[in-house]
Amino acid sequence: MATILIVEDDADLAASFLDLLRPLKATLILANDGQQALDLLAALPLQVDLIILDLYMPHVNGWEFLDFRKKSEALMAIPVLVVSAWTEIDLELPYEQLQGLLHKSCAAHQLIGAVQKILGIA
Repeated sequence: MATILIVEDDADLAASFLDLLRPLKATLILANDGQQALDLLAALPLQVDLIILDLYMPHVNGWEFLDFRKKSEALMAIPVLVVSAWTEIDLELPYEQLQGLLHKSCAAHQLIGAVQKILGIA
């Protein structure tokens, strides 16, 4: 069974992600910002198989999280799917570090399909 860490500060959107991904029978963990995600990743006894990351968050945002991730081999081994409300100007992302990029307005099947593809599940 896969473990997915969802890093999202919008409670309603986080709840939607949980509802959409629950049928995948993965262990779903929620962090409210990048700092909480880093703390959870350091403390969790289990392996995280995918990080779904928002970019615009308080405290440690998505870009800062990705910068910190670059310094850790263990974190770099975890695939990252960015799901955010960006504009084209904001797309200065380290694409080589990402396994996917979706806009928050994407359809449910796009999110589920991207997660299934990254995790290698049907």
